[in-house]
Amino acid sequence: MARNSLSKGEDNKALLGFHEVAEHFENLGNMEKLGSCYNNLGCIYLKKEQFDIANQFIDKSIMILEKNFN
Repeated sequence: MARNSLSKGEDNKALLGFHEVAEHFENLGNMEKLGSCYNNLGCIYLKKEQFDIANQFIDKSIMILEKNFN
């Protein structure tokens, strides 16, 4: 749903969807998918020019990648 909203340009719906999905992946301990959600959230916030929030999500995504996949 979040990806579909994003492809339609519905950024606010996509944000809600990715936040919801990220919470599920965090609860499941699926770090690969959680990192991907954080990256997507960062990109959407960049598009919305909310740079501080974007930076936070992109940093979280990178930390997950470095911690779990190196």
